[in-house]
Amino acid sequence: MERIIFTLPKLTFDLPHTKGGEGSGVRFIISLPAAAPISKKLEPKKQPRVPTDIRVLVVDDDEPFRRWLSKYLLSEGVFVQLATNGKEALKLIEESDFDIVLSDIKMPEMDGYELGRWLQENRPEYLEKFVLVTGMIEKDVEDFCDENNRKYLTKPVEREDILEMIQTVVG
Repeated sequence: MERIIFTLPKLTFDLPHTKGGEGSGVRFIISLPAAAPISKKLEPKKQPRVPTDIRVLVVDDDEPFRRWLSKYLLSEGVFVQLATNGKEALKLIEESDFDIVLSDIKMPEMDGYELGRWLQENRPEYLEKFVLVTGMIEKDVEDFCDENNRKYLTKPVEREDILEMIQTVVG
């Protein structure tokens, strides 16, 4: 039996060469290194900018915004749950505890104002955790937030503003 040896960059093959007829074949073994050598220093993982053990409830009927905000918060290591209106949010609040609630104002079934009022009457511990997120600050929104000591963000929301608000609320 004759052996054929050939080398590719960083790989060497040693194959037996046989002259066989029908049904004969070639068996070969390839040995590869278990891992490639590390050629550069590994950078330490970035420190989270917000505590990663917090729970955020995002309440908004705008699906693209909910998806974007959820994806961003998840990338920061935050647990996120989603609701499309105030009624869905109430169910989630009754089932779980959240560190912050980010709520749109104008939504079907139960809007952000109604959700805020319900929290004030039934779950006052959420008042400091409740943040309105709105497309534009109109006089009635600003008055509502001032009268009820509510925090708010305006859309389009910048990523840094979201993190800053979370840090303000969660501490």
